[in-house]
Amino acid sequence: INIIEKSTFTYVRQKEMLGLGHAILAGKPLIGEEPFAVILADDLCDCEEDGVLSQMIKVYKKFQCSVVAIAEVPMDQVKNYGVIAGNFTDDSKNTYLVTDMIEKPEEKYAPSNLAIIGRYILTPDIFDVLKNGYNLTTNSVGIVSYRMPAYDSKMSNEDLWHIVSYIRALQFSQLGKLEEAKEGREELEKIVESQ
Repeated sequence: INIIEKSTFTYVRQKEMLGLGHAILAGKPLIGEEPFAVILADDLCDCEEDGVLSQMIKVYKKFQCSVVAIAEVPMDQVKNYGVIAGNFTDDSKNTYLVTDMIEKPEEKYAPSNLAIIGRYILTPDIFDVLKNGYNLTTNSVGIVSYRMPAYDSKMSNEDLWHIVSYIRALQFSQLGKLEEAKEGREELEKIVESQ
């Protein structure tokens, strides 16, 4: 059975665009006191295995706390992301225990190249932090869940903030694999820059 056929969709409208934290806070009446997932639609993720969120749910079940998805990015791009520092948990090769989070650091201040991407599992205690005026940034997530797990699913991801990334996402929709869509990056960038 298709998941869409089994699902019921409810939505709330964010009356003002006041950031991601405000949007999540608007959903509190629907979420209540349950853990919940946040999926940012402008971050495309592609995995060989189960989807990123399915993998994160397993991490949540093990640790029973908020979880953020991370991916390695080139050091010259860390300034575009929240970045974590951490150590592997247990014998894991993809789950880190977060020891620090920095929002959009300059390259020389970045503790790693492990960037937080647009997938979160959050616990309802985030609402108290958001009500106190924090937006959803690495800082507010860190207030709630310092030393929480960060999960690297070894996915290919594409942050759609740039036209070249958007074009690659369109290619991905045709090719079915994000890595194949990334192969023409230099050519696409030259075309976009010449316009």
